[in-house]
Amino acid sequence: MLQFQLNKNEDGQDWIRQQVRRYNVETSPFHAIKRSNGTQAVTLLAKRNDQPIGGITGDAYWGWVHIEWFFVVEEERGSGLGTTLFHRLETWAREAGIDRIRVETFSFQALSFYERQGFIEVGRIDDYPPGASYHLLVKQVDR
Repeated sequence: MLQFQLNKNEDGQDWIRQQVRRYNVETSPFHAIKRSNGTQAVTLLAKRNDQPIGGITGDAYWGWVHIEWFFVVEEERGSGLGTTLFHRLETWAREAGIDRIRVETFSFQALSFYERQGFIEVGRIDDYPPGASYHLLVKQVDR
């Protein structure tokens, strides 16, 4: 007999995740390589007087850098620190043979910053979260 179970917690998520990953590895050589080799973690941290004031984290794989987190403390916003951090990440990516960088952001976060850095919007979801929008951005690394 067919049964359905709705869990309002994480029970069952590991099984589903493992099945999708196994399928991806079996059907995509790129996923198989990523699973066997892993990804290259990237963290760029800016400090002043030994205190963190900003940074970028992400992963590099498939010739891309995926920016996961990018933060600059309030007192440093508008100082050029974010641009400097991004340019240093882009320099590292170029030297590492990375072709593109991708990032997701909300309209209330750093959308205009990424656009000023040359990112192009390739995807958008309006009213997510309500009253805002979600953006997928991509930038070609200059050679």
